[in-house]
Amino acid sequence: MIRLRSIRHKLMSMVLLGTLVALFISLAAILAYEVHSAQRKLFADYLAIALGVTVLALLMAWLLLAEVEQRTQALERSNGELAREAEQRAQAQQEVMRLNQELEARVHERTLQLELKNGELALAMHEARSANQAKSAFVSSMSHELRTPLNAILGFAQILGSDRLPSTLEQKKEFAGHILKAGRHLLTLINEILDLAKVESGTLSLSLEPVALRPLLEECRHMTAPLAAGRGITMAFADDCRLSVQADRTRLRQILLNLLSNAIKYNRDQGSVSVDCALQVDGRVRISVRDTGMGLDSAQQALLFQPFNRLGQEGGAQEGSGIGLVVTKRLVELMDGGIGVASLPGAGSTFWIALRAADAVPAPAVAGQPLNEVTLLYVEDNKPLDVDAFNHAVHGAPDHVARQRQPGAGA
Repeated sequence: MIRLRSIRHKLMSMVLLGTLVALFISLAAILAYEVHSAQRKLFADYLAIALGVTVLALLMAWLLLAEVEQRTQALERSNGELAREAEQRAQAQQEVMRLNQELEARVHERTLQLELKNGELALAMHEARSANQAKSAFVSSMSHELRTPLNAILGFAQILGSDRLPSTLEQKKEFAGHILKAGRHLLTLINEILDLAKVESGTLSLSLEPVALRPLLEECRHMTAPLAAGRGITMAFADDCRLSVQADRTRLRQILLNLLSNAIKYNRDQGSVSVDCALQVDGRVRISVRDTGMGLDSAQQALLFQPFNRLGQEGGAQEGSGIGLVVTKRLVELMDGGIGVASLPGAGSTFWIALRAADAVPAPAVAGQPLNEVTLLYVEDNKPLDVDAFNHAVHGAPDHVARQRQPGAGA
């Protein structure tokens, strides 16, 4: 386009130059007319030819300039269209590149999401397999633990009910004691299994409230004193524990009784159990139960809080199910607390729980006069054997009055 403009400028210069030449010829002719009048006619012919050539040259130059101008404008329009097309192509190319980048980013994002989902699925499948294996192991261990006391109950009951097997009164009392012991163990095992099932399923309801530790520890002392006295174990409780914790009172008593019973069962004869409570810097109250038993090594501590794992005590003289600590740990966690153990082989163990501290609970009012009469309400869901057992149990109480009402009877 620049070259065409240069040619156009050159042609215009030539036209101007031809016009100037024609003017110069005309002026020269006029001067010559004055000088050489004899040659007027010949000069007039030359002048007419020069003027005709000049006019023809101007006309051709004008036509050529018009053609060049049209060609220039057409070329400029074509160049403009080509420039617009090139710009549009560049924009389209940039848009394609942007879309490709977005597509690559989306593909990468979807790939990462798919990998994450695959990882979660693999983890869920692994957890499901682990849960299935744990369930199978749990059912197997539970069936074994249930059979053991049931076999003892059935065996001694058959001996007592047999007329062919000789047995004295002392033997019958001994057999009855074994049945009672196995029944209590079975009841404890079933209660612990039910508690564990409730905790794992999330159906266990807790009533958190401020609980004073001193009266609760006193209750636990009286409940575990016979078990400790049977092995000559001394128990020391912190008498100045006036702290209160935020907990469910019934479940907290269950936790403390489990820790105390373990400290007594797995202690040595003539040993000791000490209970202490202290306020921590984080605002929690730590209750510690220390025994003088055999202690636990690091491998045994790593296996604590596993269902039906008694850490090698399955063949020992002390009964147990291996569920108590599992239930205890779950209950403590439900009350926003923590549990732990510190132990060394041969140096005993210290189990502790930490619960949120609460404001002091006011002491209950002391009753003015002792009660001379006590009303005992027993509700049974129509099981004749349990009703008969209860009637025989209260039959020996002095001045007792028993009233029984069948379901559907009037008040």
